[in-house]
Amino acid sequence: MRVRVRFFATVLFVVSGLAFLPSAAKADTQCVAGSLASVIGTTCDIGSLQISFTSFSGSNESVDGSQTLSYSTWDASQFAFTPVAGGFTISLDSGEESITAPASDHGIGETVDAAVLDFDVTDTTGNLTGIAVDPGTLSATGSNLAEASASGQVLCSGCGSEISATVYQNENMPLVSEQDQLSGSPFSSGSGNAEVFLLNAENGDSASWSGATTYTFESAPANAPEPSVLTMLGAGFAFLMGAALFRKRQPTINPHAV
Repeated sequence: MRVRVRFFATVLFVVSGLAFLPSAAKADTQCVAGSLASVIGTTCDIGSLQISFTSFSGSNESVDGSQTLSYSTWDASQFAFTPVAGGFTISLDSGEESITAPASDHGIGETVDAAVLDFDVTDTTGNLTGIAVDPGTLSATGSNLAEASASGQVLCSGCGSEISATVYQNENMPLVSEQDQLSGSPFSSGSGNAEVFLLNAENGDSASWSGATTYTFESAPANAPEPSVLTMLGAGFAFLMGAALFRKRQPTINPHAV
């Protein structure tokens, strides 16, 4: 009877231990909506993603030939951050952004307007397989040169793989959307950037962005045994241990005993 008690205790111990295998480390804080400035320099979780937002930059510059007509920079406090399923949205507090390039008197009149968010991302339960970008509405109009785009990419830390996506509109051309692209093998973590918008126009042409861009990540489970498989393996191991213990405890019969 004592042998059976020890056997079932062994099974219970092993199976219970498998149920409490440590999971991948995660940040202590779930990402929350707010000013983009409040998340720069922080790390937070969105589902299985752990994201560190490292920096934000951007500028709006108009030139005519070699002469700068206007220049300003973008600050994270002018944008909002909203976590969504599998990613996040960056939106401009003032709404739609649009540019019109100066008509040149000194060569090429050009306006370039852009904002970029840098981040590190880790999928704590699997591997990244793609990234998608939704910039809302992009517009590029004129007869010289105009373009509007948004893009995102993540480079694997030390493995050379990459995921990327881009959406762009050139003047008088159909919208192009390239999503969930993977170069190399899936990977669990990397450094990325999100070009929230890029507007470029020359000599009186115009470009615009509707004011919000959403980034979502695609991922796949890591190549690891499922929990049910681990439980079965543990139960089998416990059975073998119990059986060995039972045989060890069996009384030895002396055939020469009277």
